[in-house]
Amino acid sequence: MTHLHSLRLSLAILGAAALACLAPARLSAQMVEAGVARDAKSGTPLACLHVALLDSAGKAIQHTVTDSTGQFLLEAPRPGKYRVQFVIYRWEPLVGPVDALAEGAFKHRVYPLNFANMLIADTASVRQQGGSAKNESKEKVREIDDLLRAEESYGGWQSRRAMRFSYGMKYPEELFLKGVGGSVLARFIVDPTGLARKDSWVTLFASNSEFEDAVKSKLPDARWMPAQNAGQPVCELVMDFTRFYTQDKQGNIVMVTR
Repeated sequence: MTHLHSLRLSLAILGAAALACLAPARLSAQMVEAGVARDAKSGTPLACLHVALLDSAGKAIQHTVTDSTGQFLLEAPRPGKYRVQFVIYRWEPLVGPVDALAEGAFKHRVYPLNFANMLIADTASVRQQGGSAKNESKEKVREIDDLLRAEESYGGWQSRRAMRFSYGMKYPEELFLKGVGGSVLARFIVDPTGLARKDSWVTLFASNSEFEDAVKSKLPDARWMPAQNAGQPVCELVMDFTRFYTQDKQGNIVMVTR
């Protein structure tokens, strides 16, 4: 082996050793909040759930969505106190415990979640068929929407926005003739193209299977502008509430969606 070749080999070994030493140091400096989001009742993973990293002032500084197994990872920019927040638009957010993250900290938990409190009652948001919505109701919906959008404007996150609301949904005829009302609460995923993911539908509540079928059967026709994170379209887990009721011989469908 020549002297020059030996020198090059020695330098290559030293360079590799230096990189090996630097890599763990860089990784150890990271501060991470990670975990798995699951449905508190069924234990199933919640895919495409919006997760935000909150700083000590409660401001969201990082955003992500869970993967198909409900897992997420958020990196804190500096040592400090942080917590994670789970968000479904129009529903009260759920938050984890406060963690004091030092360099190299890696916090991982399983989060059983139950989104139970709607921020907007079904009587406030009116998308009707067979009847005209009152102006004051429309204004209230717009006012609350503006507040929610302002809250989510930081950090580059934006939830899905509906492009087509009623998408041909019809009041089940037999139930209409009987004057029967009811409601449906469903959870599903809007994918990065703005379409509902077919296999993601979960009925959380349905007062009547015909109302459930009326909503679910028309879901493929719905269109949204997808959620965005840092300017990139992402999937998003959503929960929509639909109420059916009759009034003045008309069938009305009230949709709490976005």
